[in-house]
Amino acid sequence: MSTLAAVRNEVKANLGIVGTSQDSAIDGYVRTVLRQQRQKRYWFLRRRATLTLSQGGYSVSLPSGFSVPDFADLIYNSTRYKQKTGFALVDYDNLTALIPNSTRDTRRPAAWAIAFDGTLETDSLAEVAATIEMVYFAQDATLPSADGDTSIWFDDGFDFIRASTQTLYATFNEGDRETPASEMQAFLQRLDDKNAFYLGTGQL
Repeated sequence: MSTLAAVRNEVKANLGIVGTSQDSAIDGYVRTVLRQQRQKRYWFLRRRATLTLSQGGYSVSLPSGFSVPDFADLIYNSTRYKQKTGFALVDYDNLTALIPNSTRDTRRPAAWAIAFDGTLETDSLAEVAATIEMVYFAQDATLPSADGDTSIWFDDGFDFIRASTQTLYATFNEGDRETPASEMQAFLQRLDDKNAFYLGTGQL
């Protein structure tokens, strides 16, 4: 996987920037682009995690770098429950509406949501300890700042991040909005086309 220095060097080479006076600015644009990509759903951001719901519990910490959920299965008393078979993902407001008088019953959870504090919550207290197998989309837990730092975008998403960084730099420093933006849109379209194939066929 590539590094922040590799992205910066390609940006400088493509824009004809010599020396190191613009390195800090370019690094800042890279981080800006990465922040803009949070909560995106691309195949190369997909991850798996196995979470443990304790007996009597309803809240589970999410993996480091969690961005947005895809789906989750509940394994409860050796039976697997999926989105359409008894363990449904809902938004948090709908989850709280399922809890009468804000008091959770003790039974098998039938719904879950991502809470505002960044945890996974279920609609009930688990009668027994259970396993939640989740597939989710990740983001960088920390953004790259040193030359050797990397990002989950610096592999399949490398060209898009590089082109987007060039677009920001050229826009704010050279006044050229059209040329780099066109290249960025081309790479974005390629990512979207690949994404439709990989996620559409269920490949991870």
